Amino acid sequence: LPDAYQAQVRQGLRQRAKEQGLVRALFELGVTLLSGEREVLKVYEGDNIDQVAIDFAIQHDLGHDEREALVAAVEEQAQARKLVQPLLFKLPVKVGQPEDPWIAQLYVHQGDVPAQIATTFVNRYSGWGNATETAIQITKAILEKAQTVNQAVDEAASRVAGEEAQSKR
Repeated sequence: LPDAYQAQVRQGLRQRAKEQGLVRALFELGVTLLSGEREVLKVYEGDNIDQVAIDFAIQHDLGHDEREALVAAVEEQAQARKLVQPLLFKLPVKVGQPEDPWIAQLYVHQGDVPAQIATTFVNRYSGWGNATETAIQITKAILEKAQTVNQAVDEAASRVAGEEAQSKR
């Protein structure tokens, strides 16, 4: 079978195993819906945590703000359990339709490949005029933010080194 079909088969088998309770969730997050109902979001090994949160939000018809709050909560739980690489920064990105835009946070972790996470982000939030160009713009924004963060870290390290040198005198 071609790789794409093999991936679909694996994904289908993983989903079926989850539904039948054959695999244990890495963690569960209780979510109180606007209706007052309580649902459980489950994250399994190999899951894309942001996508799990977004799929849950779509399934339960959550609005943009609730969806982003859920993504943030799942991200926080995954970080606390060391299931994701350390977070370097979040990049706010305007998404949605021009007449109804909103801000989504793009989480950038240590070891992430900017072009890959930008493309995944663009694919997740449809409605872009030119998805390829948008992914390139987001990649550039990630690289610029990373450079700014690195400069701030270098400056802080230099300041600390200077302070330590002065205290030894």
